[in-house]
Amino acid sequence: MSEDSISVPYVVPIWLVGFAGHRPSNSKGRSGQELEQCSAAIRTKLRELAQQAERACGTIELVSGAASGADLVAIAAADDLEIPVHLLLPLDEESFFQDFADSPDDLSKAKRYIERAHDPGSGWTIRVADGDQKRPDCYHDASLQLLEIVNVLVAVLRPGEADGDRMGGTAETVRLANADHMDLPTILIDPENGGSVYKDVDLPVSTAGATYRLLRDINGDLSSSAAHSGGYDGQRGLGAEESVWQIFRSLDNVANASGQTYRGSLRASVLLHFFATACAAIVASFSALFIDALVVVPKLLTTLELLLVLAALLLLGRTHRLGTNPTWRRSRFAAELADGLICSAALTDPLRPRIARHDNTWNLFAVSLALRANREQRQRLADLDHVRRIGRLFEEYGRKRLEYQRDQYFGEQQKYSLVSFQRWSLVSRLTSVGAIGVIALALMLKVGAPTFSATPVGSFAVLFLPILLPLVAGLASTMIISLDAGRRSARYEEVLQRLDHFLSIRDGLRTESSMRLFVERAEHVLEDELVEWHATASSVNH
Repeated sequence: MSEDSISVPYVVPIWLVGFAGHRPSNSKGRSGQELEQCSAAIRTKLRELAQQAERACGTIELVSGAASGADLVAIAAADDLEIPVHLLLPLDEESFFQDFADSPDDLSKAKRYIERAHDPGSGWTIRVADGDQKRPDCYHDASLQLLEIVNVLVAVLRPGEADGDRMGGTAETVRLANADHMDLPTILIDPENGGSVYKDVDLPVSTAGATYRLLRDINGDLSSSAAHSGGYDGQRGLGAEESVWQIFRSLDNVANASGQTYRGSLRASVLLHFFATACAAIVASFSALFIDALVVVPKLLTTLELLLVLAALLLLGRTHRLGTNPTWRRSRFAAELADGLICSAALTDPLRPRIARHDNTWNLFAVSLALRANREQRQRLADLDHVRRIGRLFEEYGRKRLEYQRDQYFGEQQKYSLVSFQRWSLVSRLTSVGAIGVIALALMLKVGAPTFSATPVGSFAVLFLPILLPLVAGLASTMIISLDAGRRSARYEEVLQRLDHFLSIRDGLRTESSMRLFVERAEHVLEDELVEWHATASSVNH
């Protein structure tokens, strides 16, 4: 996957490097001087990891705490290398600053880094770990959440020290990262020996991995889309984020084209098999009537049946060979995921995408796109103060995301699916009930009027209709499944009710925390439907 071979828009993979290290103390390997001596080793490892990411056409970013000592050393190293930093604090800032009572210089550095992370133009981010707000529990929670976010861990820790059981410390973090627990690739630096690296790993960027292959395929879908030359959807775009909306539009374009091709092929193959079976039914029902001058008719019908079956087989084979169904499912899932990530990027944590709850394979795509969208949204509104910026983003989210989904997508699709479901269900019910009647009639005619059964009308009633009506009933049921009409008509009504509920309460929300929680819950509803659709679409793949 090279940048030369993939046209803009392009999702640049971003791998997250976590860091853990000691705060200064009088213990061996923990003095301020020893921790500072690890700076060169940390900088070297970050540079090497960045180079490994670059070879895979990506970048790295650092996730770290901002505690006194090693954390600040790592942040400074990343800053020197122009690597963006994402801060994860164990406590709210006011409580966290109490940890610096004996380190005024480090407090000044930490405040400067935290202020920078709050700056919408910096590209840095900051979050407080969920969980307990008391020590040491909060450090334990922060460590777990850091390990769940990152792709590789860099830690400053003396050899053998990970055997300790102290809660919330670097040793516990490394122990939780090892193969017995999270199996996270870990680089270890010895602070007692001048910052020497005694355990080393590469960045997990294997091109053979499912996560990287998925992102490569998505970028391939983007490069095949003609949408990147036509601008983005102005109704959906939030302003300056043209590049991320361009990604959505291109994926949506691919999904629409491949979806139409796949569904068209599926319906065509069903109809071809239906008409082929109808030909066989005609031959079987009227074989006694095809005499003398009509003897060529059954041959022609059988030939037509063969051609129809071959055409259906070739059509499905071509669809399978071109990978139309996987392309459709992948690009549609990516487009809808991108829509949600872009609209909510600055109101949710871009490092912890919701999709990881369902399928971690999508995590690299989601994190990479969410970070890009987060930066572009925050920079667009950088002139506003924090409160006004959050308010603007929340207003745009409700209008551009929820109202659009309710009115333009789920509302329209629910109506279309309901009409399709009702029409095909009516056909299925009528032909199923009719089949019972004609089969009963055929039985009576065979028993009571065998001579009449040999006539053209009798053959139609006794032989052809009992085959045709069940066949039509099966066709109707198959069309309902291929259109996903039954599930959509019911499920979309549920989603519409939930969206109406969210929209009815949004204007009453006044705090940042309530707005962020609102967005999380709304996105859970939309993402659950997306995951359900993907599973359904996968089940009908040929």
